[in-house]
Order: sequence, then C-alpha cells, then structure tokens
Amino acid sequence: MSAMEKTRHKSTFKQKLRRYQARMSLILFLLLFLIIYLAPSIFITINSGEAGVLFRRFTGGTVTDKVFSEGLFIVAPWNTMTIYNVRIQNHRLDITALSNNGLIIKTGIAVRYHPAHNQLAILHQRVGPNYLDKIIIPVVISSVRAVIGRYQPEEIWTTQSQKVQDEVLVETVEQNDTIPIIYDDIIIEYIKLPEALNQAIEAKLMQQQQYLEYEFRLLKTNQEAKRKRVEAEGIKTYQSIVSESLSDNLLKWQGIQATLDLANSPNSKIIIVGGKDGLPLILNADGGGSQTSGDKSSPKPASGNSPTVQVTVTPVAK
Repeated sequence: MSAMEKTRHKSTFKQKLRRYQARMSLILFLLLFLIIYLAPSIFITINSGEAGVLFRRFTGGTVTDKVFSEGLFIVAPWNTMTIYNVRIQNHRLDITALSNNGLIIKTGIAVRYHPAHNQLAILHQRVGPNYLDKIIIPVVISSVRAVIGRYQPEEIWTTQSQKVQDEVLVETVEQNDTIPIIYDDIIIEYIKLPEALNQAIEAKLMQQQQYLEYEFRLLKTNQEAKRKRVEAEGIKTYQSIVSESLSDNLLKWQGIQATLDLANSPNSKIIIVGGKDGLPLILNADGGGSQTSGDKSSPKPASGNSPTVQVTVTPVAK
C-alpha cells in the first residue's frame, strides 16, 4: 500500500470517528435532556406525613399489595406514583337543613378525617385523589340533614346538641361503609335558627330560670320554717325540763348561797334571817334608811312562826 493510500485511509477513519463521536454526543445529550426532563417522574420523593401508590402501565396496573412510605424512590418514566396526604385533615362546611317541623336551620360543621394508610391503594382504585369532593362532602351533608330532620329546633339548640353531633358522626361512618376513610371527629361549630324562633326559645328559657328561682325561694322558706319549728320545740323541751327540776328546797338553797355571797361583799347591810318564804332579807343600813332589793319601804319583821334574827354586818377596814 502506497503512502498516498495510507494517508487517504487515515483521513477516512478520522472522518468516520468524528461522525461517530458527534452521533454519540448527540445521543448522550438527548439522554441527558430526557433524564432532566423526566426527573420529576423518575425520582419520586415522599415527604413526611405522605404515602404513595404506584401504577405500572405495562405490568399489572395499580400495586395493591404495597403502599410506599416516606423516602426517595426511582420509578420508570412510563409508571406513575400518586402521593396522598395521610395526616389528619380538617374541612369546614356550612350546611342548611330542615328540622322535624320544617324550619330552616343553618349549621357549621368541621370534619376531621384521614385516609386509611394500609388501604390507600384501594382508595386510589375506587375513588382517587379527589375523595374529599367525591365522598366526604356529600356524605357529611347527607348525614347532617338526616339527623337534624329528626329533632325539633329547640332540642338541637339546647340540650341535644352533643347527641346530634354524635349521631352525625355515626351516620357518616355508616354511609361511608366500605370506603377506607377514617373520620376522627365531626364537630358542630354553630347552629343558627330563624330569628323569631330564637327569641321565643330565649324567652322560654328565661321563664324556666325564673320558675326555678321561685321554686328555690319556696324551698328555702320551707327549710327556714322547719328550722324555727325545731328551735321552738327545743326551747319548749328545755323549759319543761327546767320547770320539772325546780323545787322549793332548791330555790331556798340557791337563795342562801346568794345571801352568803352578798354578806361577804364590802358594802354595809342588814341581813334579817327568817324573811319571806324563810329566806334571809337584806337591807341597806347606810344613812339610817332601810331598803330591800327594788323596795325602799321600812323593813318589816317576818310574819309567821319562823324566828326572826337581825344581824348587822359592817365591813371592817383592813
């Protein structure tokens, strides 16, 4: 092979190599572009409080035996990973319903719910991500209207509100039945009645409170009357016992003891033994006058056959 042919052969090889490198570069560039473009569909991140359901386009459809938890997953671009929020969620509803007697009642409802984590694939198959609008809202509205229709307005507004709330929750769960949605709670935030009915109920409740206050006053008065009756009976019993225990001898003994105590006092006095009823008579000897307790007349000797002894008691200075 001549030198010219070798040179031509090398030139042809270099040209082919350049064309090959250009094609490879183009292919690599296209692959890189596809990877960047499809990266959100290939590299799937499931954040905290979320779960994923995988749909395989060519190999069986929805994967029902596995729910993907938090983390990073690589998925073929022709497959689809649907991510659900599995945390407890809250949704408010304003619902208008009719009571048992046909009056319009407006209620505010707060629904707390979350999808069942282990049955998320079934929820995805049967309902899909938009289960709030498709299932929860219609079911709750239906349950609230069904329950409120069983009651009178005043029952819902007063004592039965908690019972109505519990019945709404039970009714919602029963209607939901086979759909894997968990209702944590259903709360009645407010109840609005027609204004005329609202005023009538308030007036009725005020009259009930006034009646209860009147009953309380009557009860208090009756209790006070019972207390006074018992107190009077006690005083009567006490007086009866005292009157039975008193005797003439006891009274005379008490009078003698009182006389001795007065005789020991530092005042000048006259004591006449054998006074009225046999008790000593005490006279004031100061100033020459005579005096009994409560009587300023002259002393008189004791009547009867009892002996009379006059004793003058004058205190001695120490």
